[in-house]
Amino acid sequence: MSRFTRGARFRQQADRYSGFIWTPDDPRYRKVYAILRSQTPGTLLDIGCGNGAFSEVLVRGGWKCSALELLPDLAKEALRRGLAVVGGDTSSPFPFATGRFEVAFAGEILEHQVGDDDFLAECHRVLKPGGILILTTPNLVSLGNRIRMGMGMLPRFAYDEPHYRIYTQDLLLRKIRSAGMTPMHVSASHVLVSRSSPRRLLARTLGRLGEWLAAAYPRFGEMFVVVCRK
Repeated sequence: MSRFTRGARFRQQADRYSGFIWTPDDPRYRKVYAILRSQTPGTLLDIGCGNGAFSEVLVRGGWKCSALELLPDLAKEALRRGLAVVGGDTSSPFPFATGRFEVAFAGEILEHQVGDDDFLAECHRVLKPGGILILTTPNLVSLGNRIRMGMGMLPRFAYDEPHYRIYTQDLLLRKIRSAGMTPMHVSASHVLVSRSSPRRLLARTLGRLGEWLAAAYPRFGEMFVVVCRK
């Protein structure tokens, strides 16, 4: 597949899921922000940064954010938001020095990798000793997907182009360990509903419960949120 074709398909995917990518109240992002608030601001690599909205908040909080982004238009917007953006494909070696970053963040990037082991190895390489990787990725066997498959429906995300991979918790943690990193914390975004659900009444009454359940029982959550240490 050519670089142009990959870029076009990523843009289509971004348009399709723009509600997830640009929703400021998305539960997985709130949980990642909470993790980062417990860290002293330092150097961070946002892998596949999109328009830079996620890391813009961190820049304002004192983080020195570099970013890797495939699509030129999104990279330009991220640059305007204060990120040091480098254009590049996450399926290739990252154009950053070994041991440069204290934190790396990969939000919904891993499932797009044909060579996911190589991707995780690159995340490991660019981290300083003791650095942390925070990643989010869809859960194949979330409660929502179990219900869907029980009704004869396809699971969400599993066949969405260009998703090449989808994980269970055990498989994801095994791959992280094989890359030389130690899982420190496993959570998930939400179970079935969250505070950012489109129906306000549902969000108010059940959203907090759905997010709490995902933290307590991540195997049932929609999106894994994993923290691992080099």
